[in-house]
Amino acid sequence: MVVVLPFCRSLSPVQLQAMIIRCDTLTDEHKAHMCIRIAEADKKLIDGGDEHLQLMDVLSYSSQTMHGQKGA
Repeated sequence: MVVVLPFCRSLSPVQLQAMIIRCDTLTDEHKAHMCIRIAEADKKLIDGGDEHLQLMDVLSYSSQTMHGQKGA
């Protein structure tokens, strides 16, 4: 089961990207890949994609990236 924190719904893609960019524990390459994933999700939302699915995609990708399960 995945728990989505309520504050995630109030963040815009730009705010989320800013948080990632300021993160000191990620490499620049990981930051770039995560920001690209956010941009792709934002485009899918504009095209009518499901908000919940896009949020889950971005958060799961970010989690895997931060825990070293995915290469950049």
